[in-house]
Amino acid sequence: MKIIVTGAGRGLGQEIVKEAVGRGHEVAAGLRSLDTDLDPLKELQVTASGRLTLLELDVDEEESVLKAREAMVVRKSSYIGRGLPLCAETEGAGASFFLVGIAFLGI
Repeated sequence: MKIIVTGAGRGLGQEIVKEAVGRGHEVAAGLRSLDTDLDPLKELQVTASGRLTLLELDVDEEESVLKAREAMVVRKSSYIGRGLPLCAETEGAGASFFLVGIAFLGI
């Protein structure tokens, strides 16, 4: 299964990423900034055999969603245009915008 998790930098989002990768799923982990402490996710990325992609993604910012979509096209084209079985939104208020945005963009 292909999964996008927002708010993946800490807390529930990070735990969802760990669990999904551990179960063998392909995961795009969305973080507001790639400049934060990403050591736990980078360590997981090493053992994930290419199944974990880290994306800069702030679901409250349209430009950020567009950039994340482009990054997914470049890094993991298999996410685009083939349907997305699951999107785990852990950031709260941006959920509606993000889900509408990815539907509009064909992700």
